[in-house]
Amino acid sequence: MFFRENFKCALLLISLFCCSGVLCNNDCSIGDKCVHGTTNARGEAKLITECPSAIADLQKNIRPWGCGFQGLFQIICCPYPPGQAVDDKPMPVDDRFSSNRNERVALRKCREYAKYAYENVTLPITVPGEPNVIRKVDRCGFNVVPLIVGGTLAGSREFPHMTLVGYGNNPGVWKCGGTIISENHILTAGHCLVSQEFGSATWVRVGDLNYESDDDEARPENIRIKRHVPFPEYTRKTQYNDLALLELERRITLSPYARPANLLKVTLELFSYRECNKSFEYNINRKLSQGILDESQLCAGSHDEEKDTCEGDSGGPLQIFNNDVYCMYNVIGVTSFGKGCGTAGQPGVYTRISHYIDWLEKTLWPNQ
Repeated sequence: MFFRENFKCALLLISLFCCSGVLCNNDCSIGDKCVHGTTNARGEAKLITECPSAIADLQKNIRPWGCGFQGLFQIICCPYPPGQAVDDKPMPVDDRFSSNRNERVALRKCREYAKYAYENVTLPITVPGEPNVIRKVDRCGFNVVPLIVGGTLAGSREFPHMTLVGYGNNPGVWKCGGTIISENHILTAGHCLVSQEFGSATWVRVGDLNYESDDDEARPENIRIKRHVPFPEYTRKTQYNDLALLELERRITLSPYARPANLLKVTLELFSYRECNKSFEYNINRKLSQGILDESQLCAGSHDEEKDTCEGDSGGPLQIFNNDVYCMYNVIGVTSFGKGCGTAGQPGVYTRISHYIDWLEKTLWPNQ
């Protein structure tokens, strides 16, 4: 019993970080016919816990081909066992599990940005007179660990998309977080555009690990903000549509230390809509007059442990590991507000990225 329950917990944790980059739009259903995106094997959509071959693959550190979640568990394409009769009727080109479907701009950019997980390194010359030898080195720093209160310290290059948002004429007052989403744009919360105490957001800091240390393995750079781009329906009078972009004065020097995360229509429910609304039922006021809106907000945190986002995390990402594009994260939410910090059973509220994908793509890549 102990082994079975702990293995189930392990599968749950893996599910939270193994959503497929191509197919995470939550439009699959258990029982659907599917084609595995890597092996092209035919199969059936199942919960990961109900697919023996997927469990065996996970034990070999091979991630399954997934399309979404049911509750906290991933739905994956489970290949039919060898010898099982298979319907050979061709599947539609736009089948939800097919890798041939028309790709969104965000996915194409995701694959483009993934190359910055590598770095060209010049090797020492061993033969006099011979040219330098340059090799591409994998510098992916992912450990697939959530960066939350009660978690572990982040490692170098583990979250290269995460940024600080600063205020004032000189860098130094860092009050919000953000996410690198293109070469010259940062994704953050709408309420982070202006601080009542320090004024407008004027700087971002990318490529850092610990801004209080100069001895960590990082390549920080501060870049001035050129323009604030709030979501058109955002207003400081409410806590809805809490989303904005920061256009930078110059491009970020992309590297394994500073590179974009991915935008895809991922949906993930860590606290149910009902639980979420109940947690904030006493906060219903003019800023949250309609309660939590499921289509544009989501709640995340821990039911049992003291894990949550805290002060200074506003504008930062809620993220899951991308299972299809190497060494990339999918951003599924932007930290908006909460009650306290690190309180068990009290979720934080995030702006749900899936609701804003169309606006983000048109704003970030208008000609693509």
